[in-house]
Amino acid sequence: MFSWLQKHIHPSWLIATACLLFVVGVAVAAAWQWDALIVAPFLCLPIVFCIWRPRGYGFIIVALLGGGIGLLWGSAEQIKLREYTPYYGKTVQITGTVSDDPKVEHRTTSVQLRSIKIGGQLFSGKLWVSLGSEQKIMREDTVAVYGKLEPGFGVFAATMYKAQFLGVQKGTSIALGVREWFKSQLEKVLNVTALSLSMGFLTGEQSQLPPEVDKAFRTAGLIHIVVASGYNLTVLVQLARRLFSAWSHYFTLLATVGLILFFIGITGLSPSMTRAGIVSGLGLLAWYYGRTMHPFVLLPMAAAITVIMSPSYAWGDAGWLLSFASFAGVLIVAGTLQHYFFGAKPPGTVRQVLGETVAAWLCTFPVVALLFGSVSSVAIVANLLVVPLIPAFMLLTCIAGLLAVVSPVLAAPVAWLLEMLTRYIVGVATYLSSFEWSSLNIGFTWWMAAVFYVVFAGLILYLLRATKMRALLPAYHPRNTEVD
Repeated sequence: MFSWLQKHIHPSWLIATACLLFVVGVAVAAAWQWDALIVAPFLCLPIVFCIWRPRGYGFIIVALLGGGIGLLWGSAEQIKLREYTPYYGKTVQITGTVSDDPKVEHRTTSVQLRSIKIGGQLFSGKLWVSLGSEQKIMREDTVAVYGKLEPGFGVFAATMYKAQFLGVQKGTSIALGVREWFKSQLEKVLNVTALSLSMGFLTGEQSQLPPEVDKAFRTAGLIHIVVASGYNLTVLVQLARRLFSAWSHYFTLLATVGLILFFIGITGLSPSMTRAGIVSGLGLLAWYYGRTMHPFVLLPMAAAITVIMSPSYAWGDAGWLLSFASFAGVLIVAGTLQHYFFGAKPPGTVRQVLGETVAAWLCTFPVVALLFGSVSSVAIVANLLVVPLIPAFMLLTCIAGLLAVVSPVLAAPVAWLLEMLTRYIVGVATYLSSFEWSSLNIGFTWWMAAVFYVVFAGLILYLLRATKMRALLPAYHPRNTEVD
């Protein structure tokens, strides 16, 4: 009965189990803390032993100890955040580094700050600050503000509304400097809307989107393509792999990793970009050594690394939850549905985009409904009509910017194509978002979302077994080429 306890298993499954329970432990720390981080190294030793000598009983050990380490890690961060409590309700001066692109709306500037200092003391976590005026500041700038500190919301440790802006020390990010230079070249040849979409597709900058366009994209379920998302990085990584494939594996690895780091430097470490960068890095490392990573191993590992970097992700960060939910949909659900209904034959562009869009929508709609109270009913159609054009749009944007350096006249034909594509994409978003039923109000609760995911996971496991797990194997694997 218990023979499986001694059965030899692949160590990657134990690593995945430890990572998954680590994330769960960090999430639990939001409600209950255990202040004993000093014992964490001792809990790691049995996990290392179980991975070194992988047996069935190791699942029990790594699950318990992985969850314990996660609880300790999250508790340590929660205890640090309590240091803000004495300052709540008080007017203070703070300095911090802008961690994301500022948003200017209704003559106010909203920023997210990290590396917070109050009275010379360094604090953990992030702050959300609303300035009472428009300010020309950028990500990586260090700003000083003065105002009343209030308790935070979501993943923010504290907030400050209508703060007085005291000054700024400009950052020295080379990647951001390149982004601003490239943007200045595009400004020579593109109108405001085309410029906004071009910078959004290529660099994730969305602060310049006109309000009506931004609203249409959100209603149509297209906002993910004009923010710093994993999709943009995936397109660039695939392009780099093709360009450098004729070179050595080592050169391809270095060049692609360099591109990933540079692109993240341009877009910033949003939850989606953090996840995409880690996943791309792990995938490239496995490729370099002639290996592949099982999706059920890759997802927990990437989630654990992101939570180590920022424990607040596990405490309800909408971007983090949606990023991993959609990624699981594309990586696991889409392939499972394709194999179940169409077999092992690789899908064409339309079927692939449709399958991935449906899968991502199914995996994310409970989170969207729970956090925002509504879901887009036209997202699948909108993505099917727009997403296949994004790689071409990104390529044309690069060409237009580079030609504009030489002469705006040379860039004019490419700019015209970009503006035509912009009209089409904005037209699709505007038309599909114009219906009263484009956005459906759904009252979702936590238990309803949990029930949905349990039932949905059971269905996917059934389909995986029905297809003999082919959807989770590399395309060249013998089991994906055999004939039943």
